[in-house]
Amino acid sequence: IHACAENGDSTMVKRYLSKANALGVADVANLTLLIKGLTTPGNEAVAESVLTEITNMGLHVSQASYHGLLHSRVVAQNRRAAWRLVQEMQDAGFKPNAVTCSILLKMIMHPAHAYQLPKVLQMVEAMEMPSDDVLLCSIMQACLRAERLDLLAELSRRPMGDAPFSAPLYGSMIKAFGQARDVEQVRILWKDMTARGVEPTAVTLGCMEE
Repeated sequence: IHACAENGDSTMVKRYLSKANALGVADVANLTLLIKGLTTPGNEAVAESVLTEITNMGLHVSQASYHGLLHSRVVAQNRRAAWRLVQEMQDAGFKPNAVTCSILLKMIMHPAHAYQLPKVLQMVEAMEMPSDDVLLCSIMQACLRAERLDLLAELSRRPMGDAPFSAPLYGSMIKAFGQARDVEQVRILWKDMTARGVEPTAVTLGCMEE
């Protein structure tokens, strides 16, 4: 299947996928490995075409297959293909999660990409699982790269999930607004942190001093 796909022979891809299915070896694990093997730099279109054939035949892969290919699309800076793949992933029954959103945030490299940020944040808000510090740090960094401190301020007022931000995350945001000379937002963050009972660490205090 791998060789046929790389040679652009979609007819043989379908034929071998059907044979694999008939033999009972076209399971999630094997198909996920197939897509992973095809997902190499410059080979994204081939991997995506095979993934489409798999779903069209009613077979299944894991969400990791979509994430691996999505990461390749983002690295290649093919934003249109990345968003198309997200839609295909959703059509296959997989909801965007923290991994999905973290990958998409890497597309936002400078202010010209800021228009994509609200769309990713909508996905974050719709997630079934609360955001963790890793995702929140990715959001913060994307906001800084996009020069959208207004969205970062909104995020600081409305933490994702039930748990408050961690002390290091508060520190990072305080540092970001401090560098932007937004003293008022720094005070708001500090007040929110203490009100939520989050104990500042040495790093947090250092960011405040800066």
